[in-house]
Amino acid sequence: MLKIKCPFCGVRDESEFSCGGEAHIVRPTTDQ
Repeated sequence: MLKIKCPFCGVRDESEFSCGGEAHIVRPTTDQ
């Protein structure tokens, strides 16, 4: 497993740095 040094939370596994989905999708507002 690859270890990545995060400047905010220290050394983490590569599985924590995966793609979270499409960047162009707009999330709905929380004013529902």
